[in-house]
Amino acid sequence: SILLMGFAVSVFSYSGMGVDPFTALNMSISAKLGISFGFFQMCINGIVLVLVALTAKRLISVGTVVNMVGVGYVCEFFTKIYDQFLPQENSFVARLVLMALGVFLLSLSASLYFNCNVGVSPYDALGFVMEEKIKVKYRWCRVITDLICTLVAFLLGGPIGIGTVVNNLKELARSFK
Repeated sequence: SILLMGFAVSVFSYSGMGVDPFTALNMSISAKLGISFGFFQMCINGIVLVLVALTAKRLISVGTVVNMVGVGYVCEFFTKIYDQFLPQENSFVARLVLMALGVFLLSLSASLYFNCNVGVSPYDALGFVMEEKIKVKYRWCRVITDLICTLVAFLLGGPIGIGTVVNNLKELARSFK
């Protein structure tokens, strides 16, 4: 599921129509700092992991660490392949199809990941920790973290687009189930 997740993020990014909020935040900051996305994503997830470990250790398992390290680097791997072999400019229809495929694959990979029951990604764990500590339902904690990530990424000129909005709406709908 982590390989699929990294691939999905790379397809989503290649569409040029935005990415999910946490990825947008990490891509924005890593670009501003001039460091690789995979490395920055791993570092920021490491910081979040420490916070989660201090407050909700039960959420952490082997999948948490694999997610923390793997997704960004897998995304970078596929992005390098696209940059080398695929056209940089795509038609609007092609970009729309890539965005839809990215959203679908990201949703599928997240479902596989969650159903494996091998831990929660550090970012996803934030919502559960917030729910416990501030006594607000998870869905609203997730909305808050996604909106903060989206806003900061937007302010930094990150990859925010219609795909980000679609992904946020998908996450919002999922959290109400």
